Amino acid sequence: MKKIIAFMLSLCILGGALPTMTKYAPDMAIVASAEEYTEGEIGSIQYLQYADHIEIIGFDKSVAGSVELLSEINGLPITVIRSTAFCACQYITSIKLPSTVTTIGSGAFDYCLALESVVMSDSVTSVGEAAFSRCAKLKSVTFSSNLSEIPQSCFEDCVSLESIVIPENITSIGLNAFYGCYALTSVTIKNPNCAIYDSNTTFSDTESGYADYAAFHGTIYGYEGSTAQAHAEKYNINFVALEGGDIPIEASSGTCGENLTWVLDSYGTLTISGTGDMFDYSLYEDSPFYHNDDIKSVIIKNGVTSIGDYAFYLCTNLESITIPDSVTSIGHIAFTCCESLTSITIPDSVTSIGGSAFNDCESLTSITIPDSVTSIGNAAFYYCPNLESITILNPDCIIPDSSSAIFNRYDDEKGGYYFYGTIYGYSGSTAQAYAEKYGYTFVALNGEPPVTTTTTTTSTSTTTTTTAATVTSAPYDVIYGDANENGTIEMADAVLILQSQSNPDKYGVDGTEEGHITAQGL
Repeated sequence: MKKIIAFMLSLCILGGALPTMTKYAPDMAIVASAEEYTEGEIGSIQYLQYADHIEIIGFDKSVAGSVELLSEINGLPITVIRSTAFCACQYITSIKLPSTVTTIGSGAFDYCLALESVVMSDSVTSVGEAAFSRCAKLKSVTFSSNLSEIPQSCFEDCVSLESIVIPENITSIGLNAFYGCYALTSVTIKNPNCAIYDSNTTFSDTESGYADYAAFHGTIYGYEGSTAQAHAEKYNINFVALEGGDIPIEASSGTCGENLTWVLDSYGTLTISGTGDMFDYSLYEDSPFYHNDDIKSVIIKNGVTSIGDYAFYLCTNLESITIPDSVTSIGHIAFTCCESLTSITIPDSVTSIGGSAFNDCESLTSITIPDSVTSIGNAAFYYCPNLESITILNPDCIIPDSSSAIFNRYDDEKGGYYFYGTIYGYSGSTAQAYAEKYGYTFVALNGEPPVTTTTTTTSTSTTTTTTAATVTSAPYDVIYGDANENGTIEMADAVLILQSQSNPDKYGVDGTEEGHITAQGL
């Protein structure tokens, strides 16, 4: 009696070219019926015909392109898409369900690799677990206005899904609902009381299967005091309050690396995603973010390996930035004149911070340089007037031998740059040497700095030598923007830069004028 059902299950479970099936929970909404039914097939559809409705149990896996399902067969409405009915239909690009369908079973569209969009009619009231999981190209989902639950793993491993708007009729979101969605940057939850499963894997743009490391580096949009805000705050996810119910929309987009793209939404959140380095920019080649006052927060996704030179130069309204563990370097002048930036967390993956990287960040009050950073460029924290503390965890970090490397004001009485905050570091470190040389306040961290231990073994003896971290201070480094190389950045430098652009033959790097611009002025 169940030949077609058995055939479909065998395709999904045992088929050599098909994936190993996810184990789904039984469809709670599809209750076994004692009614008589007949099995049938019409075109690409296999179905069960009951006295008053039709249930689809299978579909031809060779069908490609857009599919708009029939609303009825033999005069009876199609009301149910059974579990795994479209499992591994790898060539379907879109599916439109008729207004007669009320139930979508567990795994119904699992592993539909080419599926890009799904439109549910408002008749749909129930969707099963993992219904759309592993749909690798899925980018657009339109929910039914009568659906109340997004169940467990519903969109797990939908790696192309970039944004999702969850309407106010959704009252609960299950475990792993959006787990392993690599491209996901924006989740909008319209119901302020939506029950969100309490797990770091409910929303995640990291690889599924590693729950301990799951995280979401995008933004959750919701109302103040909502469950969306509580979930975001608990799992350290960027949260933006909806303003009058408005949903953020894409304001602009582009590229900023060979394999990097960026999207700026209408709320001022800039998201950079992809793999590899950001482009380096200069005064002659503006970053796409140069002097963009619309940017309020920046989210750099895992996979980006560097922040380019001049990347966020003069982003005066930038308040926060999320940097992933994949970033290894911060370019020079990367955040210069970001006067609204109040804090930044530099991950342990970063090894170098470029010259003038945080020059003139007026709102920055404290910063910690992790022990992975081996060098800090000159003027990296040049004129940060409200910077009160800087912690340098690498005892051997190379710090430029210049008072302008770290300072928050010019002191006429002292006759130069001075840092009125506190430098924290280990005893015997380069941080201590630097602070003491320039008369800055230094406080030693508790504990001992890392030491280098070398063990040599011969046939007759073993010798162990322990060497404390060597205190070194880098020679005077480049001050980026010091066009005339007089050791300071002043109005004369700005004038010379403008002259070099308007008359490069005279004032350019190879100009004829004796006081032409120098390479470090670029």
